[in-house]
Amino acid sequence: MHLSLMYGISYMRNLLNMLAAFTAKFLFEELPDPKSPEEKVTDVIHLQEGFPLTGFGDDVRSREILKYLAAQVSSTSSMMSSLRSYKFGNELLEKARDMVFGSTIVFNFYTNRSMEYPMKSSVAQIAALIATHIGSLITDDEITYDDARGSDYLTATNNNDLATEQMSSALLVCLEYILKQD
Repeated sequence: MHLSLMYGISYMRNLLNMLAAFTAKFLFEELPDPKSPEEKVTDVIHLQEGFPLTGFGDDVRSREILKYLAAQVSSTSSMMSSLRSYKFGNELLEKARDMVFGSTIVFNFYTNRSMEYPMKSSVAQIAALIATHIGSLITDDEITYDDARGSDYLTATNNNDLATEQMSSALLVCLEYILKQD
C-alpha cells in the first residue's frame, strides 16, 4: 500500500486540528484585552530557543502560521487523492475511500453562535472549506470581538472533530488492509 496516501490522511487529520487551535490562538493574539484595551489578550508563542519552526512555516505569529497551514491543505489533499484509484474494487479500500471522499459527515456552516446550517460533506471538502474560512478571517487587518462571534471563526473552529474521527477510522481500515496482505 502506498504509505504516502496514509501519510496524506494522517497529515490532513493533524492539519485540521492545528488549524482549529491556531485560529483560536490567532484571535487571542489580535483581540484587545477587555481589561487593558491597549494590550492584546495573549502574546505570540514563546518557544525554547532552537525549537524547529518548519512545521509552522518558520514563524511564531499565528496569522503567518495559519497562512502556512491553510496552504498545506491543497497539497495534502493531493496526497490523499491517490487513494481514489488505488486497488479499485477492494472491499476494505472502498470503505476507506468512502470515509475520505464520500459525503458522509456533517459540516456545519455557522452564521453566528446560534445559527448553523448542516450539510453532508467529505473530509476533503471540509478541509477546503475550513481553509477558505480561515483565509477570510486572516485577511482582516483588524480583528474584533464581532469576528470571534462571526461565521468564519465559528465555522473554521467547529468542524474538525467529525472529520478527524472519520480520518482516524479510514486509517484503521487502511491498516486492516495492510495486515490482511501477509
